[in-house]
Amino acid sequence: MSDYCEAVAMICESRHGWGTDFNVAAETPHAAAEIMSLVSRVVGKNVEKIVRWYPKTDYLGNHRLSSAKVRNQIGWAPRLDLEGGIRATHEWISLNSSKNYNPLKYLDEAKSKGTDLLQHFPKV
Repeated sequence: MSDYCEAVAMICESRHGWGTDFNVAAETPHAAAEIMSLVSRVVGKNVEKIVRWYPKTDYLGNHRLSSAKVRNQIGWAPRLDLEGGIRATHEWISLNSSKNYNPLKYLDEAKSKGTDLLQHFPKV
């Protein structure tokens, strides 16, 4: 995530930034199943038994955003690949988590308010 935040900051600070559209992407799409396998490998346990996902409706990486414009005009390029980003995130959570840490905070909040998030997804 820090790579992409850095890209947005670089765009905002540049002479090209305001009033111009940029795509910020690593240009390496992965199917959800590949991401789940990678996360499982990084954390050392099968997260597919923990995370509920819908492989028939998930984005399968059928198109790519081009970040050529931001690369050429601003000079940005991602420093981390997907695995590096997942590793960094896992390390941060491991180091900073406490008994109060809840990665599902906003999902739990929606549930407590009676918000049906499934209405926003295709029926399986």
